[in-house]
Parts: sequence; structure tokens; C-alpha cells
Amino acid sequence: MSEIIIAPSHHILILGKTGSGKSVASRFLFQKALMKQKNQVMVVLDSKSEYDEITDTVRTPRDLNHWLYGEEKPMGKAIRAIPSDPEEEVAEEYLRAAWAPWADVYSGDFYEPSFGVRFWIEDAPMFYDSAYLTPKYLKKWVCQGRSLNRSAVVVSQRAQLISKTVVAMVDHTFCFALSEYDRKRVIKEYHGETAAAAVGALPKFGFVLLSDLYDEPIVFNPYRGPGIPKSEKGVKL
Repeated sequence: MSEIIIAPSHHILILGKTGSGKSVASRFLFQKALMKQKNQVMVVLDSKSEYDEITDTVRTPRDLNHWLYGEEKPMGKAIRAIPSDPEEEVAEEYLRAAWAPWADVYSGDFYEPSFGVRFWIEDAPMFYDSAYLTPKYLKKWVCQGRSLNRSAVVVSQRAQLISKTVVAMVDHTFCFALSEYDRKRVIKEYHGETAAAAVGALPKFGFVLLSDLYDEPIVFNPYRGPGIPKSEKGVKL
């Protein structure tokens, strides 16, 4: 059993093709562990309505903003945003609404947060499908969010569709089985041959952590549960 440290300000990228074990680990390992962090709220952009274990839901950016900032503290620990249309503009509005109180978003006033927000984008290519363009608010989260504990989790089946800004700026990349194209054109390009080889040699449902915070790729066996730590600072895998 190994322990890695994921701070509230750390960005995460989760990659894995269909049937690789990505969804199970995302729902029952990563998400549950991250939700243990104190003074931190999880917002899941759930276009397929898959995360039904999260009972609080909203269907508009304005409702999300009110849930987070309408009272002195958020109305809960986690919420699902279920968009009507999986479009880039929709995701951008949810990201904007989650950043700060609505008045501050539109007035441009500086917002001093009292709690962190981790924004989880499930099936990210449904909203963002260009490796070369990074829309305004997605860029703001991954480039400016750390200082305000505004962090992003981006999940995708294909690495090639993820913005290069996101790939370059995340603190932790969890790779499950990937296509040969993704291993050679994305993982090797950003993390080197050793990382690409580690991903290519993964056991079924296993995954590898790639991060500048560690000297070498860290390979993990399939998640078998429960393995969730009491500490809010670490994620036991």
C-alpha cells in the first residue's frame, strides 16, 4: 500500500480507454478519497448522470453558484451539475459560476475564498475536444486556480483530445490502459519513454501515476477497495 499526497490545490488528469477500470477507480477511490479533504467542495459536471451516489444536483450555472455561495458556507460537501447540452459554452459557464459568488464573477472584484472547490469534468471531450485550444475559464482554473484552491479533475478516454494546457499544467496524471496512439503521441511527448513504457505494460485494470512531484512513474495494481485513508491529505492506493 502506497500513499501519495494530493493537496487541495493540485490538478488531476485521469486517462483510460473504455473498459480499463478508469470509471470504477474514479467513482469509488479517487472521488471518495478527495471528498475527505476538509473545507473542500466537489463539483461534478456529470453530463451522463452517472454519479447518482451524489444526491445534491443542479441544472443551471446560476443554481450551482447559489448552492456554493448563497449562504455563509456551501449547502453540502459535493454536488452534481447535470447540463442540458454537452457543449463548451455550457461547461465554461459552470466553471465561471463555481469560481466565485455571482456578483464577483460579473463585477470583476477580487474574491477571497473561505473554502476550496474541486471541479470534476467527467468525459471532458464531450465539452472540450481540441488539444490546441484552451477556452478562457478552463485555462483560468488550471493556470490561476492553485492560489485560491480552485482545482480541476479532467477525465477522458482519449488523451489526444485533452488541451495541451491541461496536460502540461496538471500535478498528477493517472493513466489506465491507453491506445497506442495516446501512449506515443501524448504520454511519451509529455512524460518520456519510461512513462509510456509503464503505461503500455500495465496489468488489466491497473494504473500508473505520472507526476513531476515524483522521480519515477508509480505503478498501482487494480483498485480492490476500500483503501480510503482517514487522513484528508493522502490517498492510499
